[in-house]
Amino acid sequence: MRINRVLRTYFKSFQEYIEHLLLSGSYYEKIPVSVVGVQRSGTTMLLNILQHSPECSVYHEGNKEAYDNFRIKPDNKIKRLIKMNKKRIIIIKPINDLQYTDRFLEIHHNAKAVWIYRDYHDVINSAVKKWGEAQKNMMLGISKGYIKHPGQNALSERMTSETLRLVRKIANEKMSSADGAALLWYIRNLLYFDLNLHENRRVLIVKYEDLINMSLQRVERIFNFISCTFNEVYTYEIFTSSVRKTPAPIINLEIEILCKELMDRLNEHYLFQRSNF
Repeated sequence: MRINRVLRTYFKSFQEYIEHLLLSGSYYEKIPVSVVGVQRSGTTMLLNILQHSPECSVYHEGNKEAYDNFRIKPDNKIKRLIKMNKKRIIIIKPINDLQYTDRFLEIHHNAKAVWIYRDYHDVINSAVKKWGEAQKNMMLGISKGYIKHPGQNALSERMTSETLRLVRKIANEKMSSADGAALLWYIRNLLYFDLNLHENRRVLIVKYEDLINMSLQRVERIFNFISCTFNEVYTYEIFTSSVRKTPAPIINLEIEILCKELMDRLNEHYLFQRSNF
């Protein structure tokens, strides 16, 4: 199609321009960026957008240079990866290590993080469709103190004693797969506040629904945050069809209340941050 040829030509000329700036030394300061969020919240979509930029080097969680078995490699190896990379902006997605987001910010003076959150109803539907009872079983394992899946180690790391007590109180064999996915959404997004990331100006919170419904403004906000040149062509693959694609799942009332309260809290901070920087 003609539009595809135009896009390819545009991308090529734009990339050549940015690469010229990089080689000429106009951009020299490395900026490591950690993109995190609960599974099924849009982290992959954002990485796919960012990798269009010739300024960015993107490491998806399956990349063996940055990860071992989907866990981020030790700090010394990540520091070396950053140092040796020819690109100015290095993007990683340590989705199983979001509990260490605050520590990631310490590996480099320019390190930043982008935390994406999505309406829990859509996350639950997507997670159950993809993994069935897996997340329920993870919650049960944490509650009962046994490990059946490597992901349980990540989920329990840096969990507060209060959150652990809550999981032990709520998780049970009778809960549904949707209940398990909802509880996982809750404990992972709660870390945004438990780690005091909401008080750190090097952490940008992003609302998935706003990102796809107002893509130009919201994606440009992310690019500005990581000091990356933005081009609206980067957003051409964003679609709104993933919002409320299916009816909201029925979940345990206690878990529903917890998720609703946390969602309200995330929304409140998102609006505050968006209006201030």
